[in-house]
Amino acid sequence: MRYALNENNDKIEPEYSGQRALCPGCKKEVTGKIYNNRKNHWAHLKRDCDNWYEPISDWHIYWQNIFPKQNQEITLFDETNNEYHRADIMLDNGLVIEAQNSPIIIKEVSQRENFYNKKGLIWILNAKNLIPKSSFVNFFKPDICRVQISFKSKYYSRFEAKDIIEALLEREYHALSFSKMVGTNDLIEYIFTDKSIVNPDFTQDLIRMSIDSLNWRYSRDNYEKKSRFEVKITNSNEKYTFHKFLARNQWKKFIDEIKSPVFLDNVTDLDSDYLFWVQKNKIIKKKIH
Repeated sequence: MRYALNENNDKIEPEYSGQRALCPGCKKEVTGKIYNNRKNHWAHLKRDCDNWYEPISDWHIYWQNIFPKQNQEITLFDETNNEYHRADIMLDNGLVIEAQNSPIIIKEVSQRENFYNKKGLIWILNAKNLIPKSSFVNFFKPDICRVQISFKSKYYSRFEAKDIIEALLEREYHALSFSKMVGTNDLIEYIFTDKSIVNPDFTQDLIRMSIDSLNWRYSRDNYEKKSRFEVKITNSNEKYTFHKFLARNQWKKFIDEIKSPVFLDNVTDLDSDYLFWVQKNKIIKKKIH
């Protein structure tokens, strides 16, 4: 715990070992701990009233110090579980910023999100500790791809092809923007555009496999209809843009359980002025002033 309360109810950091003050949450006595090789902190005389506690690090202090002191280490009460929890940072509008330096159990992710997410919650994770071998790969991505999915009319009805396309979009290809549907005697053709495709060949194979599996749901003569469709992805404007892709190595499982926005700090190969927004696969500037 970085801060305790003095006799004037002011937030203070410990000045010497053995110094006494009160916990901002449970109001029990805490004692100052001063170290040469660890961060100074306050410790409860018995058990800490916040069971989500983790040791203070230089990285925690760096992020807390970006914000005014009154927004740092805010103690909140959980009426449901009769517990106190200290938010690393809480803004005046109620938004909580959790700076996570070490792994946590998956069960605790949902507990924290349910408790802190009253007016919003974002996580900032120290990638140096949590994904130490993950790094960025540079690549050129097509700006816009044209996705053409053609069903052979001899084997598919319009209704059946439409159902497969709708199930495909619902399942995994939300980035596809519908352009048009063209029907001929031979083909039922759907045209889409997509700005998110990284590797057209790889995505092409994924779409084929998805349609193959959906055929089992919508076709009676399943085996015969398999592969009697075509998927073709082409770069529609011949323009490519430079991008970075995060190669996930030693990725801590609890990260994938987080529903609130997740930002990674200290990612290998990423400039220290930037964060990586996991859900949007996007690099953003910290904009710290």
